[in-house]
Amino acid sequence: MKQILYLLFGFTTVHIRAQDVKPDFFTASYFGETVTHPGIKLGIGFDLKSWETSRVRSKDTTILNKQITFIPTIGGFYHKRFQTAVFVVPELQYTLYKQGGNYFGARLGIGYMYGKVPDVYELTAQNEINRISVGYHYLASNFGIVVGKDFNVTNLAPVNLYAAPQLLVAIPSAAGSLSYFVLEIGVTYHFN
Repeated sequence: MKQILYLLFGFTTVHIRAQDVKPDFFTASYFGETVTHPGIKLGIGFDLKSWETSRVRSKDTTILNKQITFIPTIGGFYHKRFQTAVFVVPELQYTLYKQGGNYFGARLGIGYMYGKVPDVYELTAQNEINRISVGYHYLASNFGIVVGKDFNVTNLAPVNLYAAPQLLVAIPSAAGSLSYFVLEIGVTYHFN
């Protein structure tokens, strides 16, 4: 009963807060587990904090824009004869933008992943072989870097293109944890 009350309170709070919070951008990307196993990742982003710093070197002054962003994401990938997985992983991203629109950042997320294993069979007591459905629930955590180009700075379009190599760690599993190297290549569309 206590858990139900917490859930109701949480959903009510999210619903009330959601009335005045609008996302700043939408992101869609190819999510390649070990690069070649296809997947997709979708998310919306909320800018939490932005600030400027300047760096002076000899006669040049460079202005750097820094930003912390919250990005709730959903996605999945397919690895033939190994597993099909779906995930929900909210992420925090710290980004450093240069004047020309190039940027570099770090990303950290933690959430939930479900992996379904194909072609699993069991032997019954009558020595019959039955195909069964097997899936695993994981705590998923990812961390990696982000490198991209912001075309919004040069007024070409309100989009970013980016590449984000990252490590996705899923725990618990029989071996302790599963690690996936992921290459994410995507586009971000800014609403404002």
